[in-house]
Amino acid sequence: MNSIQLNHFKLVCIPPPSWTNALHRNGVKVLGTFLVEPQSTDISRILQRTSSGTSGWSYTLASQLTNIARFYGFDGWLINIEKTFPITDWNLLRLEGFLKQLRTTFNDGCVIFYDSLTCKNRIDYQNALTEQNLIFAKAAGSILTNYA
Repeated sequence: MNSIQLNHFKLVCIPPPSWTNALHRNGVKVLGTFLVEPQSTDISRILQRTSSGTSGWSYTLASQLTNIARFYGFDGWLINIEKTFPITDWNLLRLEGFLKQLRTTFNDGCVIFYDSLTCKNRIDYQNALTEQNLIFAKAAGSILTNYA
């Protein structure tokens, strides 16, 4: 894998192969979960990117998550970030870029952003599609709103 170590995040959840196989037999897409909880460390690494020549930027973590999904045969990710980024590292456009790259790497897969982090780098569950989470919904392709 690339330079980011996933053990910093600790909450990359891969669906069991038996579930993946059973769901695929029934035409159902299967997602892994990438969860950043309040006690998670080094979350700014999500925003790290490298130049990929003429095509722009590449997000190392998005590439790693794509490789994991392909290796285990599931169809995408639920991205749940429930911690704010350090103010010095926060960059809305980079988080949007990370989500876009992750989504475009799956031909027929899916990426869902969970309604927790807002575009202003605050944890504020919107319980609906709003101006505060719309950019993430568009970048990921879909959103799972909070359940309140």
